[in-house]
Amino acid sequence: MPHEAIIGFRRNGGDAFFDDRLFDFEQDCFWAAGGVVTIVMALELIAHFASLRLARRVVEILNYKPLYKGRAEGRFGIDWSIPRVDRMLGKTVEIMQANVETPTAIAEICKRLDMPSWQLRRLFHRHLEMSPQAYDLEIRLDRAMNLLRSSQETVGTIALMCGFPASESLSRAYRERFGLSPRKDRKL
Repeated sequence: MPHEAIIGFRRNGGDAFFDDRLFDFEQDCFWAAGGVVTIVMALELIAHFASLRLARRVVEILNYKPLYKGRAEGRFGIDWSIPRVDRMLGKTVEIMQANVETPTAIAEICKRLDMPSWQLRRLFHRHLEMSPQAYDLEIRLDRAMNLLRSSQETVGTIALMCGFPASESLSRAYRERFGLSPRKDRKL
């Protein structure tokens, strides 16, 4: 199952239907969820069969920051390079990702991070070429797209799961970003 589909499956069937691990290896059987996770699994294999020191050296050579957990824990879709660009930007995006269903106001994020709003806006424009509000909307629309394509939830339910007050507001933002309505995207 694609990892982005877990949200929809978990909502409908609970944890009993799948094992939420990014990778696993037992004796002569190895599997990974694909993509970058394969690198993380390879690093785990190096640490297991050779040494942790060698795995860390490979990380240094690749200039790669691996996920040190074998579970996604709802963090699929995060741009892992953002915290490397700027620590405060990374913390902001982490807060946004953690609060997709009930978005946190930018002023509240600034308060939590003890950062003036002008400085946060400047960070987003410098590194992501958009406002914090626009980036938060991107996160929520990406989640909506994944849910539309991987679950049977109604558009109204998906709207609420992605922090939109009603299906109409999701549809309007979705059409503006993707050029088609959520219902049409689901049929594709």
